[in-house]
Amino acid sequence: MAALAAGGASSALLTQQKDAASQSPAWMSITTASLTAEAEQCYRREARWQGSAYCASPVADILEVVWASCFGEERNLLLAAIEDSDSDETGMNFLADLEARSRPDIVSIIKDSRSISPRCGDSD
Repeated sequence: MAALAAGGASSALLTQQKDAASQSPAWMSITTASLTAEAEQCYRREARWQGSAYCASPVADILEVVWASCFGEERNLLLAAIEDSDSDETGMNFLADLEARSRPDIVSIIKDSRSISPRCGDSD
């Protein structure tokens, strides 16, 4: 009975942890969480810079440049996610999901950077 209660408590704890940070799967280590934050910071930093530097480029093109500029961070994150999850597919899906979740915020940062950049003027 105690084992059943402990099992129920641990599954409830896992559910609460997943609800508290829906993008953090149960397999994620502290290292992978830190690398995820680094990748997200890179996306935001590059979006601000690229958005204000390349005013005439379409937002979709700048978004691709942001992903490419953060290749090093993404590579480290992918390797850690594969190691943590013991699955190449899970690691690749995690990275793809991170990009998908980040996309609206990154697009918004690109557009905002253009609107405040003295170099960009009215080029939307």
